[in-house]
Amino acid sequence: MGREGRIETVDHPVRGCVEIPERRILAGEATHVGGNGNSSVGGAMDAVEVIKCLKALKGVGFGGVYEKSTFQCDRRKKGGVQKVTVEILDAGPEGGESRYHCLAEGEDGVKATGNPAGTIRSVLGTVHWGDLDR
Repeated sequence: MGREGRIETVDHPVRGCVEIPERRILAGEATHVGGNGNSSVGGAMDAVEVIKCLKALKGVGFGGVYEKSTFQCDRRKKGGVQKVTVEILDAGPEGGESRYHCLAEGEDGVKATGNPAGTIRSVLGTVHWGDLDR
């Protein structure tokens, strides 16, 4: 059936150790790293692993690294419906009680935010939604 791929480990000064199945690495080439540390094509990324890898980059200085999810919402308010973009930032399980951050922005550019929290329900509960009415 399929041919077994050879795994090559490359030590890159910025990316660290990356396993690449049967292909050459070009200097500065980006690689998708799956949850098992192997390069993958067409597979889903493991966000926690990506966050760890970004924080571990030498000489880059990333401290806060988050996965961002974006949601489009219709908010009822006096005078009609307001389009609101809600962004949830997730620092991963290592973020603890500050794992999630939320920023909401109305179509008019007005923003609302709140305190970081350890759960999505809590972070959404801290957002000052009334700020979108300004």
